[in-house]
Amino acid sequence: MGVTMIGLVAFAMAPSYGTILAAAALVGIGSAVFHPESSRIARLASGGQHGMAQSLFQVGGNAGSALGPCWPGRLSADSRALRGFSLLALIAIVLLTNIGTWFRQSSHASSEADHL
Repeated sequence: MGVTMIGLVAFAMAPSYGTILAAAALVGIGSAVFHPESSRIARLASGGQHGMAQSLFQVGGNAGSALGPCWPGRLSADSRALRGFSLLALIAIVLLTNIGTWFRQSSHASSEADHL
C-alpha cells in the first residue's frame, strides 16, 4: 500500500513523462502485491459467505477504478486534495496492518501453513 501511495503522489507531482511511467509502475506493483492477499483475507473474514465477500471486494475495486479518473485534475490543482488522498492511503495502511496482525494471530494462519 505504501508503494501505491508513493506512486499516486508521484503521479500528482510528475514533471515529465518518465516520472509518469515510473509512477504507473509503482501503482501497478502496489496493486499486484495487495490484491491476492486481500482477496484471501476477505474470504477468511466472510463468515462463510464467500460470494458476498468477494463481490463486495470487487465492487469496491470497480468503484475506485470508475471514480479514479475524476480526481487527477483536482489533485494537480490543489495540494490539499493530495494531502487528503495521502491521508486516506495512510489510514488504509494502518487498517491493513491491523488486519494482517489479526490474520497472523488467528487460527486461519496456522491452518494455511498446514496446507503448504
